[in-house]
Formats: sequence, C-alpha cells, structure tokens
Amino acid sequence: MLYMVRLLFLFTTVTSSIFWIAPCGAGEKSAALVDILDARKLVAAAIGPDSSSMGIEGGKDGIDNNYYFFEVSWNNTSGSMIAGHFAVSLLTGIVWQIDGIVCTRQVNPSLERLQSELRQRLGVTSDELARDQTEKPTICFEIQ
Repeated sequence: MLYMVRLLFLFTTVTSSIFWIAPCGAGEKSAALVDILDARKLVAAAIGPDSSSMGIEGGKDGIDNNYYFFEVSWNNTSGSMIAGHFAVSLLTGIVWQIDGIVCTRQVNPSLERLQSELRQRLGVTSDELARDQTEKPTICFEIQ
C-alpha cells in the first residue's frame, strides 16, 4: 500500500525519545486499526454458520504487517483437521481466503454487514477502502 508515513516524536528525556510511526493517506484522517477480536469475528462470518464448531487461531505473522493471518481447524477424524487459511486487513477488515498462494476475497451478506459496522466505528474513509480493495496479502499470487 502506498502510505505517507507520519513520524511522531514523544521526547521522554533530553537524551532519549520514543518514535511511533502511523500509516496515513495523503491529506486524510488515518483510521483506527482492526483488532484481533474483530478480525476473528470477520473470519467466522466469512466461514458462515459452521464456524461455531471450528477453531480459529492466528494473529500477526511478522511477514505482512498489514494483515492478521488465521488457520481454521475442525474435528475431522478421517482426514486433515485444517479447514482453511484466511487473512484480514488491519485497515479495512477485508477478508481473503488463502488456498496455497491463491487468495480469494470473501463476500457474503453477514460478513458485509459486520464489515460495514466495523468500518463505520473505526472511521475508515472511502479512499482507504478503495485503495485496500486492490491490495492482497503479500503471500498471494496473481493468476492471469
């Protein structure tokens, strides 16, 4: 994502300082970020009604700091326990299902309602949403 970086200084003493870097778009208010609990709820909404019987574990992975990454598991005694992998944008709550290196944006009425409420609460601007809709997690491969 193309962000201008705003560097804020908080001087604690004459000899030391703390730096905080916050992403923001040019000339616009930066939105608060999606927290891990909201991201988990978005993944559950993307999965649908079966999510209540599945484990959803994850968080930031250190590779792509713009997303939370989740692994969804279920009780399958005759095969793989992994039901899927998902990424959630910290900025807008967009949910991607990750299948290997191919990512598919998740859309359903329940998820869209939750995303709309979350974006309104966080103050996500239409410019931020438009910009984030074109960005995929770095793990994703674009198939032509």
